[in-house]
Amino acid sequence: MNRTVGAVGAFVVLSIALVAWLAASFMPRPVYVRYRLANVPAVAVTASHPLDFAFDLPEVTPSRIELPVRAWSDGRELALEVAERETGRVLASAVVERPQLVRLDLATPSDMARRLVLRVRAHEYDPTRAPALHFAALQPDYDGATYRGLANVALDEPVANEAAGPLLAFDVAQPARVLLPLWLLVLPGFLLVRRRERATGAYLCGLALLALVTSVLFYDQNCRTNNAQLDADGYAKSATQLARWLTEPEARPAIESWYRGYPHTHNAGVPALLAPFVALGVPVRAAYVELEALAGFFGLLLFYRLLRRRLALSHRAALWGVTLLACHHAALRTFGRPITDGFGLFLVLASLELVLVRLGPAPAAGRSQEAEPPSRANGLGLALVMFLHLVARPQGPALVLFFAGALVVVERWRAGAWRPSAIVRTLLFVVLLPCLAYGSLFLAFGWQQNVRLMLEKAANYHTDFTLLHFAAAFGGLVQLLPLAWCFARLKGRPQPVGIVLALGVFYLVMLLAVRAPLWLRHFLPLLPVAITLAVLAWDSRDGWRRKLVAAVLTLVCVTNVAGTVWLTEHYLEPVHAYQNRRLPEWVWLALYE
Repeated sequence: MNRTVGAVGAFVVLSIALVAWLAASFMPRPVYVRYRLANVPAVAVTASHPLDFAFDLPEVTPSRIELPVRAWSDGRELALEVAERETGRVLASAVVERPQLVRLDLATPSDMARRLVLRVRAHEYDPTRAPALHFAALQPDYDGATYRGLANVALDEPVANEAAGPLLAFDVAQPARVLLPLWLLVLPGFLLVRRRERATGAYLCGLALLALVTSVLFYDQNCRTNNAQLDADGYAKSATQLARWLTEPEARPAIESWYRGYPHTHNAGVPALLAPFVALGVPVRAAYVELEALAGFFGLLLFYRLLRRRLALSHRAALWGVTLLACHHAALRTFGRPITDGFGLFLVLASLELVLVRLGPAPAAGRSQEAEPPSRANGLGLALVMFLHLVARPQGPALVLFFAGALVVVERWRAGAWRPSAIVRTLLFVVLLPCLAYGSLFLAFGWQQNVRLMLEKAANYHTDFTLLHFAAAFGGLVQLLPLAWCFARLKGRPQPVGIVLALGVFYLVMLLAVRAPLWLRHFLPLLPVAITLAVLAWDSRDGWRRKLVAAVLTLVCVTNVAGTVWLTEHYLEPVHAYQNRRLPEWVWLALYE
C-alpha cells in the first residue's frame, strides 16, 4: 500500500513538472488547416501569376515552415523563400522540382521580425503544366487571433476570399524528443518487475511518464496541421468560459448565452474539473493534458488491480496486461490529448473495479460462501463514478444502464439467491440518486436544447459509419490479439471475466445502435476487454502455447510503440503519401481517425 501511494505521489509531481516543460514548446496553431489534401483546392503558380503571401509568426517561434506542393510536369522549377516583411531579409529559401512536402528551415535570431512574407515564383506560363500550392478556402477562426493573408494570384471560385492563402504549418523543435529512447528500458524493467511485484508501482509510473511524452509529441504533430485537433469537442474552451464565469462577473451573461448554444453543455464535467485551475492561471491545454495523464496513470493502476485481484490472474499476467494497455497506439494517443477519451476509459475501469469488489474473495474449494456486505466507501465510490459518467461523457447514460444491470447480477451471485430488497437498496443509492441529481441539473439549466444541438452535430458524422470505418477501427484496436484469444480458457473466477466480456459486447452494440462515428478513439473502452482475453490466454496455458502468446503480445507492444514514436516526427509524410501515392484509405482511418 505504501509503495502504491509513493508511486502515485511520484507520478503526480513528475507529471506536473513534465507537462510544464512540454507546454513551453507546444506546437502553435497552423496558419491554415490542412486535413485531407484531396478536399483542398490547389492554385497554379505561373510566371505571370507569382504569389506573395503575408502572415505573422505565432508566439512560439517555429524552427521551420512546411507546405505541400502539388504534382506538375517534370523539369518545372518552383522557387520559394520566406523573408521579413518590413526589411526584406531572407530567412529561408528552397527550389523544388517535384511534388513534395516543402520544409523551409528558419534562421531564428533573437531580433527576427514576427511579420513575414512567403514569396513563390515559377518559370512556367501554362497553368496546366505549372506547379501548384494547396489553398485554404476560408480563414479559420482562432477565437479572435487571426492571420491575414494577402495573395496576388487569380483564385478560383472555391477560394475566392481575401483571407485565403496557401496551407502553412509551423514546426517547433521539441527538446522532449531526447526522452523517447527511454522506451528501450521498458523491456528490462518488465523483466525485473515480473520477479518483484513490490516494484510494480514504480514500473507503472515510468511507463505512464513515457506514454505522456509520446502522446504529447504525437498530437503536436497532429495539431500543427489540423487546428480542430487542439480542442476537438470544445471542452478546453468550455473550461476557459467556466473560469471566466468564476473570475469575471461582468462577463457572465455572455458566457451563459454561449453555453446555451454549446452542444456539450450537459456533459461539461471535465471542464468543471479544469475550470478552477484555469481560473488560477494554469494554461488550459496544460491543465487538460495533466488531467488526461492522471486519468491514464490511475487507469493503469486500476487495470492491474482488476486483473490481479478481481480476475485472480498471476502477477506476470497482470503485468502483461498493463504493459499492453500503456503501449497500445489507441491508449498512447489519450495520455496527452486534450479530449475526454482517456478520462472516459478511467471511469470505465473504475466502475468495473468497484462493481467486482462487491463479489468479494473467491469461495473456498468445494464450499459456497456468501461475501461480506460491501462497505459504505464502495457504495459512495460507485455513486460518484456513476454521476461522473453522466456529466462527463455523451455515452454515460448507456454505461450507467450497463453497470446497473451488472450490479443486479453481482448481488444475485453474492447472495446465492434473488433478494429484491438488497437489489433495490443498491440501485437506489448507487444508481438512482446520481441519476436524480443529474436530472435535477438537466431540468434546472434547461439542457434539452443542448441535447438537440448535440444530436444535430452527431448527424454530421454519419458518413463515418461505414463497414470500412468499422474494419479500420476494430482492426486497429485488436491487431494481432485475436491470435492469443484462441488459446484463452476461463480460469480462476469466470464470473468477473464474464462481466468484463459482457461490457465489451454491450459497448460494441451501443456504438452500432446509435450510429456513432466509427473512429479508433471511440473503441477505446473495448481495449481492456481485448487485452483481458489475451492475458487470460497467457496465464491459462503453458509450454509452447504460452510462448506463442508471449511472442504475439511482445510483437504488439513493440510495433505499437515503434509506430507511434515514428509518427511523432513523421506525421505529415503519411498524409502527403496518402494523397499523392494512393495508400489504402484504411491506413488513413486506422492512424488518424
